[in-house]
Amino acid sequence: MNMFIIGAGFTKAVFPNAPINRDLLAALAVASPNSATVALRQRYDTQDIEIALTRLDVEIASLRC
Repeated sequence: MNMFIIGAGFTKAVFPNAPINRDLLAALAVASPNSATVALRQRYDTQDIEIALTRLDVEIASLRC
């Protein structure tokens, strides 16, 4: 079985104008002001999508315990 891990740099290699992690939430919020990205930025006080999603995941996991 082959496993491929695509991480940092892959998106930029394919799409040079794509926003990086710290710019992605802002770009999504501008493109869709009614999306969850605005709430994520405010709730977790971050511009980095990986940080916001990690904090969201930890919060959800803690609710299950």
